[in-house]
Amino acid sequence: MSNRHKFIGSLITILKHNKDGSYRTQNDRSKSLIEMAKQLYQDGYQLEHIKQFKTKHVWHLVESWKSSTTVGSGSMKNRMSHIRWLMQKIGKENSIPSSNDHFGIPKRKYVTGEDKSRLLTEGDLSKIKSERTRLILKSQELFGLRLEESLKLQPFICDLGEQLHVFKTKGGRERYIPIRNQEQRQWLDEVKVFVKNQEASLIPPETSYIRYRHRVEKRFQRADINKVHGHRHLFAHRVFEELTGFPCPAKGGPKASELTKEQRDLDKKARLLISHLLGHSRRYISSVYVN
Repeated sequence: MSNRHKFIGSLITILKHNKDGSYRTQNDRSKSLIEMAKQLYQDGYQLEHIKQFKTKHVWHLVESWKSSTTVGSGSMKNRMSHIRWLMQKIGKENSIPSSNDHFGIPKRKYVTGEDKSRLLTEGDLSKIKSERTRLILKSQELFGLRLEESLKLQPFICDLGEQLHVFKTKGGRERYIPIRNQEQRQWLDEVKVFVKNQEASLIPPETSYIRYRHRVEKRFQRADINKVHGHRHLFAHRVFEELTGFPCPAKGGPKASELTKEQRDLDKKARLLISHLLGHSRRYISSVYVN
């Protein structure tokens, strides 16, 4: 067995014996760390075991990310989180600084001024043969759900009449989303007819969440439906305009300096509610969607 295989194999062993976090977190962590291990080998670091991973290797990775045009500050932050997890598992947590500032990683830019919303069209839906997958996609635009929330939603249990109770969420932050229009009500009724079982979700009973998620993501890719997070942006834009009576800045609406006092009050209330409806604990995160 080559040193490369030994090195990556020792990392995989760590990953298999430490299943912290959700399936999505575990999957993202595994992909990220294995890619980093492969990169180190490509760049000439001939390590035999993951316990040989040191701070100098972290520095090398960070510098390579900063020189890349495809790795943003958010991705760097996520990768550093995975590295710190690994260092803790191999007993070297004190060998790496706790702050990303030490490595010169720029702060994540939350407000870009871009319209990142994405309208789900009939053309999009016609490219997907699976009715189950079409229903999953529509939930993101109608209710602002994350993909994991769409898959795990149990329509019979979550439908409270005038509200949708979303409780299988990122970070365990359950929330209640108002059912504001007929299109949302029709979607819920369609999903109930489709799943039939009172406790069923949109994950087929014969498969696991993580396997079905991979299958759904591949269907999105084949249909050339990228950046599905844009459906959540569109949901936020619609809620903002319903609550304030004017479009959000990302849709060409007035900037903060142009608002009247009454409009500023409406703007503040709308942003607070949007953060809650999207399942975020940080109030200012709504700026990512509406600014």
